[in-house]
Order: sequence, then C-alpha cells, then structure tokens
Amino acid sequence: MFIKQIVLLVEQVEGLLDESKHQEAVRLIEQALELFMRKPKRYQQQVEHSLQSVTARCTTPAEYRQAESLWMRVIAINERWYGANAVELVPGLNALAEINYKMKCYMFTALFYRLSHTIQMESKNKDYPTFVYTLYQLCEIGRRFGSFNSTTIYRRALALAFRHCPDSPVLPSLWLGLGRKYVVFRDSGERAKAKKCFGKALSSAKKKYGPISAVGAKANVDLGDLYVQEGEFGRAMDLYRTALKMEEVMYGENAYQSWRTHKCIAECFAVQFELHDAEKHYGIALNLAEQTPELDEGAITELAGNHARICAALGKTNKAVSLYEHALANREGARSSTSHLDHPKYKLELAHLYRATGQIDQALYTFKSLFHDSPPMVLPLPEHYQGLVDMANLYLAQNQLSIAEELFKTAIVCGKSRRDRRLNCRKRAFSTEDHLRLAEVLESIAGIYEKSRRPKQAREAKKEAQVIRANPASPGDEFNC
Repeated sequence: MFIKQIVLLVEQVEGLLDESKHQEAVRLIEQALELFMRKPKRYQQQVEHSLQSVTARCTTPAEYRQAESLWMRVIAINERWYGANAVELVPGLNALAEINYKMKCYMFTALFYRLSHTIQMESKNKDYPTFVYTLYQLCEIGRRFGSFNSTTIYRRALALAFRHCPDSPVLPSLWLGLGRKYVVFRDSGERAKAKKCFGKALSSAKKKYGPISAVGAKANVDLGDLYVQEGEFGRAMDLYRTALKMEEVMYGENAYQSWRTHKCIAECFAVQFELHDAEKHYGIALNLAEQTPELDEGAITELAGNHARICAALGKTNKAVSLYEHALANREGARSSTSHLDHPKYKLELAHLYRATGQIDQALYTFKSLFHDSPPMVLPLPEHYQGLVDMANLYLAQNQLSIAEELFKTAIVCGKSRRDRRLNCRKRAFSTEDHLRLAEVLESIAGIYEKSRRPKQAREAKKEAQVIRANPASPGDEFNC
C-alpha cells in the first residue's frame, strides 16, 4: 500500500510547485520520506528528484533551511541502509553543498563537496558525470577562495571528462574556470594558456549548446579582459559586444545577467579616457547589478565607486557625491568582499569633493570616518596618511594651528610607521612619492612652528625634510621588504 502512496505523493509535488505552492510541496515530501524510510532502494531516485525540484524553487533563507533539513533526513536514511561511505549519499551531499552555497556558507559548501568527492573516489563503480560535476564545483570553490590548488583539480576533471563523459555539460565551464585560474598569475606564458583555455571553452560551448550560450558569453568577456591587459582594446571591445549580443538574445535587452559585460565595456572605455562612454556603461552596469539576485554587495559598492570617479573626472560633482555615498552605504554588506579595501579610497575621494564644493564640515566628518574602524597607528594605509594631511591643511586654512599641528604630527608618525613596517609588500610599499609627501608634511609643520615662534623646532623639521628630499627612495628600493 505504501508503495502506491509514495508514487502518488512524488507525482503531486511537481504540480504543486508549478502552482507556486511551495509549502504544500514540502509537506508532501515529508510524507514521502516517512514512507521512503521503509523501502528506500526502490524509490530513492523518485524521492530525490522531487526534493531537487523543491530545492531549485527555494528563494528565501527559511525555504533553504527547510530543504537542508529534508536532505539531511534523506542522507540519514541512505546511510542507515547502505553504509556511511556509500555512493548513494552523493546526490544528497551535493545538494547540501549547493544549498549552503546559496546561503553563503562557503566553508560548509566545500566540506560537503569534499566529502562527496572522497566517497566517489573510493567507489569502484563511479558515475563519471556526477564525479566530474563534483570536481568542477570543488574547483570553483578553490578558485574563488584559494583554499587549495584548484588548477590540478581542473586538469584532472578535464582528463576524466574527455575519457569517460565527453558530452558532460560542465566541460565548457571547466575550460573557462581553468583559464580564469591562469589569468591570476599575470605573466605572458600563463596568459597564453588562459587564451587557449578560453578558446576551448568557446568551441566546446558552441558544440554543446550552439552558437549562443551563457558559457560562451562569459568566455568572450574573460578573453576580452585579457586583451585589455595587453592593450588591445579594439579586439577586447569586439569580444565584449559579441558577449552582449549573446546575452540580449538569451535574456533580453538590458537584462541583469549582462551587468558584468557592461562593467567590462565601461572599464575598457575608461582606460582609453573615453569617459562619457565609460559613464554610460557604468550607469547601466550599476542599475543591472542592483537587480541581480544574490549578488555580493561588494560588487555593487565597487561599481558605484568607479562610476563616481568617472563622474568626478567629468565635473559632475553632485552625481559623483551621490554615487560615493551610495557606495559607502553598501559598506556592511561588502565587508566579506575584497572590495572592502576600496572604502578608504571612496571616503577620501568623497571628502575631497566636499572640500572642493565648500562643504567643509562634511569634508571633515568624512575625513574622520576614515579612522572609525582602522586607527592609523594600527594599520596605516595611504588613505589614512593622506586623510590626516588633508584634515590638517583644512584646520590650518581656518587658522586653527594647535589642531593642525597635532594632525601633522600624527601624519608624520603614521608615515614613518608605514615606511618602517612596509605593510603589504608591493601594493602598500613606501614609495618615492610617499617620501616626498612626508617631506612636505614636515615643511608644513615647520611653518606652524615659525608662526608660533618656535624657531628650534622649525629648524629641526626643515632639516629632516631636506634630508628626505635629498635621499628619496629609489625605484629599486620601493619594493624591498
């Protein structure tokens, strides 16, 4: 009797999902699982397929948690019937990994994929399409978070796909991911390998999906990025426009899936100083990115900040201020992203715009906000140093000498700390320009000493500034740590 019931329940799930009755479908799955516990071997695929359909329709954290709980029950049942390392656990583990990825629990995503991979490695009768898919997902997690050497796993997955499942749907994506991995190394030999991989991704995507596909569009964009790095802007723009045409055919004009392509077009125009075109595409990219579900806030922050810089360069000050404020409003969501390092830059640039438009109080407040989370003596970034100098000059212009003096002193300590500690080698090294800026600060404070009739301190500050100007850091010394 229960066998007929389970078949009936599973068949009803799809109908309820089509009617957007998610909770009713979940209740039917729960009833099916109660029956599934008695005889899983015969109806495992049917129940898991229905649960995959439910999982695919999840949109809220609560629905994802429900799906996670149901998959945990399926795994527990299969583990009881088949054993702890049985290959029957793999679909459930992969589903749990995907759910945790959607909920941005990336550590657990990697954990479940690794466990799935281990079980499949030990299995004598591998389901190679599933095995290659699991390897691909492990590669993507490794590439995104750098947690292991994903280049080796990409190659291994590609070898298995060619040998056992050449029609695997993830084959184009494997070529694309491996190419992106090579791009990270940034030398000419690795770029050549990346170009080859992107070419393979394009050809395999065309063979698998036809002339228009999502993977093909991404490969065109990534290949365009490589040509931008090499200064071949015409070829890059052709590839970006090809990708944009593909996305318009697949998703419609100005669909949110095209935000990254518009961003790359904007960046290509910006490096060629075609600022009006860059502004146009940054605006489109930002608008589409804000419509994109599950997009990291850091990406929106970066787009708003870059758009603001272009507007500032074009003299559109009010629009630039609004965009900088928008970028900084995404601050909390962007903390998990690498773009959080851009926040001090955005604050500094916004403060400069306030100062240029005579909004001195707003400028001072924004300069001060640079130090809300990172006191300058703890992690002196260039933006902290410049912010202290700029604040000191503002107070100096208002003839508030005592405050300006203390800020200049703090800037000097901050600058020397950066010079001595050489934080974040190469990217944050103390350069010749930094040394000369430090000399300017010493000369400014010498001027304050002279106004306040302290000739001895003025002479010492000027002498130190002269020493720095006479011996600035040579280009070869800038990156020695």
